[in-house]
Amino acid sequence: MRELIKPSKEELEKLKEEWVHKSKVTEKRAPKEVTLKEVKFISRKSEERSLVLVKLKDGTEVKGWIEYYDKNFIRVTVENSPNKFIFKKDILYIAEIGKERRRKF
Repeated sequence: MRELIKPSKEELEKLKEEWVHKSKVTEKRAPKEVTLKEVKFISRKSEERSLVLVKLKDGTEVKGWIEYYDKNFIRVTVENSPNKFIFKKDILYIAEIGKERRRKF
């Protein structure tokens, strides 16, 4: 028959301290998930009213300027066409086409 070995109180405290220490160290080393680079890029393009190309995952391309953005979608204004509301999850990439500025409404 096996004998169970019960650790002493000192050993338990030591194990608890090590466990807490390890969890704090790994918590500090965890990579930062949100860098805010996406928000800065879209915000700058929106303020400048730069002409952008939005390539979607299904291959569709939309050319216009970003008039509004949110956590989940962007609104692209296209000349001589209705505004396009595009979900961010459907976007493959956004590229700046030109430096020309659009007039503000």
